[in-house]
Amino acid sequence: MINPESTPALARGGSGDVLTGLVGGLLAITSTQTPPLEAVKTAVWWHAQTAILAAKKRTELGVDAFTLTQYLIPALEKI
Repeated sequence: MINPESTPALARGGSGDVLTGLVGGLLAITSTQTPPLEAVKTAVWWHAQTAILAAKKRTELGVDAFTLTQYLIPALEKI
């Protein structure tokens, strides 16, 4: 599967670490009846939406790993 929505802002050191944390966290809180792939897809979507929002508020070059973490909740609030 490919996530069609993303931004070059994720081409920064540490952004993959944020994604890994999202995947791990979502896997830890999902029920045993939820397929792990669903948690991974949710994490990928959340990660991309967070970066898109952060890049709009700042610039694509202004989105580092710390900045991504600051936009995780605001990205969810937009849905």
